[in-house]
Amino acid sequence: MSAIGIKTVIILASFLAALAKINSSTGKLPTKLSSFHELEVTAPEGSGCWAPIPPNISNFNSSIYQKFKAILSESRYQTASIKRFQEAIHVDTQVNDDYGDIENDNRWEKFHRFSAFLELNFPLVHKSLTLERINTHGLLYSWIPEPTNSGATLAKPILLMAHQDTVPVTEESLGDWKSDPFEGHIDENGIMYGRGVHDDKNSLISIVEAVELLLRSDFRPNRTVILAFGFDEEISGRRGALEISKFVEESYGKDGLEFILDEGPGIVNPIAPGDKIAYATVATAEKGYLDVLIEAKFPGGHSSLAGKHSLIGIVGEMLSSLENIDPFQPRISQKNPVLGYLACNSFGIPEVPRLVQQIQGGNLEAEYALGSLLENTSIALLSRTSQAIDIISGGQKINALPEQVSAGINYRIAPGLNLADVKQRIETILAPIAAKHDMCCSFFDGQVDDCSSGKCLRISQIGKALEPVDMAPHNSKVFSIVFGTVKSSLAQYYSKEMGVEKLEVVPTLMAGNTDTRHYWNLTANIFRFRPTRIDAGNNGGHTINEHIYAIDHFASVDFYASLILNANDL
Repeated sequence: MSAIGIKTVIILASFLAALAKINSSTGKLPTKLSSFHELEVTAPEGSGCWAPIPPNISNFNSSIYQKFKAILSESRYQTASIKRFQEAIHVDTQVNDDYGDIENDNRWEKFHRFSAFLELNFPLVHKSLTLERINTHGLLYSWIPEPTNSGATLAKPILLMAHQDTVPVTEESLGDWKSDPFEGHIDENGIMYGRGVHDDKNSLISIVEAVELLLRSDFRPNRTVILAFGFDEEISGRRGALEISKFVEESYGKDGLEFILDEGPGIVNPIAPGDKIAYATVATAEKGYLDVLIEAKFPGGHSSLAGKHSLIGIVGEMLSSLENIDPFQPRISQKNPVLGYLACNSFGIPEVPRLVQQIQGGNLEAEYALGSLLENTSIALLSRTSQAIDIISGGQKINALPEQVSAGINYRIAPGLNLADVKQRIETILAPIAAKHDMCCSFFDGQVDDCSSGKCLRISQIGKALEPVDMAPHNSKVFSIVFGTVKSSLAQYYSKEMGVEKLEVVPTLMAGNTDTRHYWNLTANIFRFRPTRIDAGNNGGHTINEHIYAIDHFASVDFYASLILNANDL
């Protein structure tokens, strides 16, 4: 048995020992494990912001939910569930930027092991749902209503997403992990550590587990439920999600889905010490994306013949100017879903409610005033376009003048701006500097013309750029179903676990981009959410000691099952 295998047995034994501490007279689980299944769903209390109304559920689906909940609440089932989750972490699904095409790079073969793991552990899903393998490793499950189902409708399908792959664990970082990153170790505080526990295997396993339990509870959907699991989200998703989305569009047509739910933000702690409200943050839009390459050329020569500015100095002047001249202003526009968040949470700033109302009334100046007020808060990055100079290269020898210098810049574009705005700013700032140094230049339109002097500047776009994503419609029944399900399935559980009075469900903006970037043709109703607690460090996602509260896995399973049931009655 491998070291990982030995440790897993020890961990499982410890977990079983915890379960064995059940009081024989009360039959209750220890507090850390019992709070999940003791919860009952009730309507939310009123608040000063919009509160989603928990969706009504049919009597039939209500009885299904009670069966589902009874199984999920069993201590023996919970032990097996956590063990399965840990085993999913054992399966290595790391990907890196240098991975080639599926047919030419055998490193993709590891994903066969992960799909075999799913098939072994969720037999009812693989018996009852249709599985299409897209581009070899993309997994597309379709739960199609049975012909004998009298309640079956022609309603559009819903699609639940997650991704199989994870970012790599470097050899250099292994000593900084609290435990083996592929073990799924659970510490004395109930926190599970491992690569992928947060991003994104908990979501994936919870979705499949929810469907497995609904099948055990005799649920059969009235509308098609689709599960889509890509395998290269961490390296753009073009082999996985892009190909899956093409297949789905061919099957159901443009705008053919009711809604999509993918990974996203989650449950966050109260903003200030002493606050008694936690927030479930659901991203209804994403920032735009742009990578820019600066390429500069200049005559070289011996360093003893240097003029006043070397090429590195000139490019340095350009980069400094981009960071300091006319910087992107913080702004909360009407197109930014963070405005809905601020209607519920003023971040302790008295002026916020008034400015929110003014923005809702169309006051442009208030958009900038509110953005400025939030510059020192935790959501400041969601109020402005970010610019990150991430790569610079130039020079070959200490006594030789550099002939070529390049730099790479990443932009995340906030609502209220677009790609053209960002590109125009770059040209406006850099063109005068290039002219000052007698450089001919080109901005986003091909090769530099007439560069006979050897002094050239070329600014180009790297790869595919994305405009900021429009918000999912806020006045739709779908919006209420998704937000209402978050409230009804999670509010009491997290209120108790986090020691707060209530959980508010609020819209927010996704700073990064998810696999949903490939699904825009399929529906305007795209939501991004994780039904788990997320700390200020994003639970260690993409770095060392990635973690999740193990008990939150059961809340996740409950949420996805509840969403399927509620969407069934939509």
